[in-house]
Amino acid sequence: MKNLVHAIIASALVLAAIALTSPEVYGMTDSLELQKLNRKLEEYLKALERESIETKCAEADFLIEACQDSIVRQFTALKIYTHFINSKVMGDEGVAIGIFDNWFASGKIKMKSELDLMNARIYSEFNRSSLIGEKAPELTMENIDGETLNLFSHNPGKYSILFFYDTDCPKCRIESILLRNLLKSKDYPVDFYAIYTQSDREKWTNYVNNEFTLNGCTQINVQHLWDPEIASNFQIKYGILQTPKLFLVSDTGIITGRNLDCQSLEILLDRQFTRKDQYSDLSYGSEESARFYDTLFSGQTQDCESIISLCSHISGRTLGQKDTLLFRQMTGDLMYYLGGKRGEGTKCALKSLLDNQIFGKPEIWKTPSDSLKIISFAKILKDLQDKSQLGGTLPEVSVNGILKRGKSEKEFSISLRKLRNCTVIFMTNSCNICKKEVEVADSLSKSSTKEKFFIVNVDEILAYKPETAKILFDNFDLSALPYITKTDKKGRIARKYMSLSIPGKTSDSQGS
Repeated sequence: MKNLVHAIIASALVLAAIALTSPEVYGMTDSLELQKLNRKLEEYLKALERESIETKCAEADFLIEACQDSIVRQFTALKIYTHFINSKVMGDEGVAIGIFDNWFASGKIKMKSELDLMNARIYSEFNRSSLIGEKAPELTMENIDGETLNLFSHNPGKYSILFFYDTDCPKCRIESILLRNLLKSKDYPVDFYAIYTQSDREKWTNYVNNEFTLNGCTQINVQHLWDPEIASNFQIKYGILQTPKLFLVSDTGIITGRNLDCQSLEILLDRQFTRKDQYSDLSYGSEESARFYDTLFSGQTQDCESIISLCSHISGRTLGQKDTLLFRQMTGDLMYYLGGKRGEGTKCALKSLLDNQIFGKPEIWKTPSDSLKIISFAKILKDLQDKSQLGGTLPEVSVNGILKRGKSEKEFSISLRKLRNCTVIFMTNSCNICKKEVEVADSLSKSSTKEKFFIVNVDEILAYKPETAKILFDNFDLSALPYITKTDKKGRIARKYMSLSIPGKTSDSQGS
């Protein structure tokens, strides 16, 4: 299933790249065309949002390189650079610095002004040492008793929190209160370095003693530090141009969180330290779970209500016993299982599962892992199911196919919107189930003049009419073929995800 998510993202990136390298884009200078390009870039960047920093860097360079016209290349590079500089996604500033180094600092592309170039250079130099994935720079500072302390050296192998603040900064004071409450309530096994960035010792000591104490914590090692002479060069090493600044450093000394707030810090720390049976990083869709559900559904009538009943039983037994972990594992596995099956019954049950057990229980699916593995995939499945709604009409697009009625068979092109009382079969040559469904359609059409079938070979559409293929993929769930839908006498969609080969039941095998 992970490959499906990546394939959809990759498709969006390829479409964006093709659009930007097409002949009509080259040489464009008017604002209307640049607005079109801007919208395409925003789609591209949205598709990249959940990818790794390495992937974002590579794809940004690829897109900029693909632009041959100098005006388009500058516009594209500045758009992508600005996006990552202003992004709220942790780690994206590293992508911006990579773009600056590769394109602007090298002189390959000019920024709008020398002032912009200077500001970008300052930003890069003040942030490149403290990016996500970098080794945390060591600092030598003084504690409140005047003793010299080397950060990370006195207690290796523990997670560390670095909080840079100023007592005259209102946001810092608020963040200090939130941090104090979080750390006192959770008492994580970490080193906490609270680093005062100014040089007024009296203000600092009064603030620490009166407002920033962490009494009662048994696992947190608290160090209040400062460097009034800035001999440690902490401003450049950690990009402290303003406060507050909050970092998380792993037990191996690698920066895993930067520019955090208390809420995001809590998420990262909970992921690391909270009880494993509550926040385990689960994996879904294994072969073992597929075999389990194959056995569970074996012998059951594969109609929607029967499957929903089993889904409800799983939910009731697990949540009824307050076993959230087992509910998450079984429901996640079930979503992946049903998502890979065909048939009206399973698709109907999948819709119920998504609505009630996934989107209907946001309090269950709340970890970053859930967002990636469950919610994102559930949205993809829902988007596929929302295509060609029952009661709607087929798209107004002319498609070449074979019409079977009675003993006659005719190949021609017709608008799908004009098909009445007709079963439409989307198939592909490499699919054995498709061949079986077409054989059954042929038999049914010959046995009754009331039955009418329109066979669409998706392979041919993709090869000879890609524009038409795009419309079909936009309007139908063609993720697994065959896809069979039926219209009534008014041309409205009466059924979808049908099977002709097993009358009265649904076929739940993957096309192959």
